[in-house]
Amino acid sequence: MRRLLATLILIGCFGGCATTPNADLLPNEPALTPLGDNDVEPLVVDRLILDAVLSDGPGRFLQRMPVQPAHGSKGFVGYRILALYGQDADTQAHPDGVQVGDVVTAVNGVSIRRPGDLMTIWNHLPQAKRVVVDVQRNARAVRISIPIVN
Repeated sequence: MRRLLATLILIGCFGGCATTPNADLLPNEPALTPLGDNDVEPLVVDRLILDAVLSDGPGRFLQRMPVQPAHGSKGFVGYRILALYGQDADTQAHPDGVQVGDVVTAVNGVSIRRPGDLMTIWNHLPQAKRVVVDVQRNARAVRISIPIVN
């Protein structure tokens, strides 16, 4: 079950932590890069950073992003994000990304229900072209789609 939590931590990378395209990036930095000159820059996942984060394994995520199981009237729903990857609970998330308080229910079409689900998600991310996260936010279903770029 703790391995499922790692999926959520990875998702937290896609919510509120951004780096600049030319910054020196370390493997423990979030895998986000803002693009464009708008007030709110779109989110993209940097492939090199994502690969470095994935190579650290799920345990590293569990150390950097607190989550808790969320239950509804029919039982387990997903995992509630308490803080974004490497951030405290007061860090403001990107408006188009995952938010503190979101309940992650699926990643790239894989529902988060059993411990093996994490490894399915984890093993497919190196080949993925997008990260698609389904969350419950304020009693609404929200789908967040973030492209992975080189």
